[in-house]
Amino acid sequence: MNIGVIGMGAVGMLVAHQLESNGHHVTCYVRREEQLKQLKQSGISLVDGQTVYPEVLYTKQINTHELLVVCTKQTQLDPVLQLIDTNAHLHGSILFLQNGMGHIQKLEKLKHNSIYVGVCEHGVNKTTDYQIKLNGLGQIKVTGLNSCASDSLYNQVSASKFPITVHEHLIKVLNEKLVVNSVINPLTGLYEIRNGEVLKYSSIEQLAKQLTREASESLQLEVEKMWELVRNICNKTSENKSSMLIDLENGRETEIDYMNGYLADRYQSVPTHLLMTQLIKAKEEVKGVKKWT
Repeated sequence: MNIGVIGMGAVGMLVAHQLESNGHHVTCYVRREEQLKQLKQSGISLVDGQTVYPEVLYTKQINTHELLVVCTKQTQLDPVLQLIDTNAHLHGSILFLQNGMGHIQKLEKLKHNSIYVGVCEHGVNKTTDYQIKLNGLGQIKVTGLNSCASDSLYNQVSASKFPITVHEHLIKVLNEKLVVNSVINPLTGLYEIRNGEVLKYSSIEQLAKQLTREASESLQLEVEKMWELVRNICNKTSENKSSMLIDLENGRETEIDYMNGYLADRYQSVPTHLLMTQLIKAKEEVKGVKKWT
């Protein structure tokens, strides 16, 4: 299958690596010249695994694809959506893999009749512009946003070591991931700790419980079940740095608006999420983080 992948962060490189390894023709799209040169020279390398050499182009050079997978961060999504909308006729199906929920309303406005959203449950970190480390196998879950999800399409790209499964009712899964992200990301970013340390310090653990309760009740999810999920993720990824911590360490704008900010904008009963949003934005300002343009 002819597949394009936009955004060569950790998830984008994993998707491109696995699909290329499984025999698909993959084109990677990047915006930075430095990363384009690195990927062309070194390919995409998996720590303790193989290296693959997909085609690499600038995002503005987007071509025709049977499937286009968009893995850019929420903060960098708007110009990509504009590009896709202008070239909607080029793509058979488009799959969006982002953290948070703020992008759903934007996607519903796209002039395309085969749009999918999904969640990536693989544990993966980007070590360099061309190398990733897989910390835990999971799966990618997808659902149709404006049409019924096509099992046949994703059966073609799914593999035993890289399963992609179709779900009719994925919004609950997206909401569950939103809860987990809105607990772990801001706390690790604010206190500059790894995921497992959220449970190490009693005061931070209490904040995590409060964030879990507020989000779960607002999204009509079972609080105890979600707290157990948060704990499991913290323990399973205990040595990992969250994406928000990594963004702050590298002076990049975070996705706080699409996690805690998303909840604070829509629900009145999430005061701790509003506070987290304000604290992370204050930290970005103190660090001199510039908004992505």
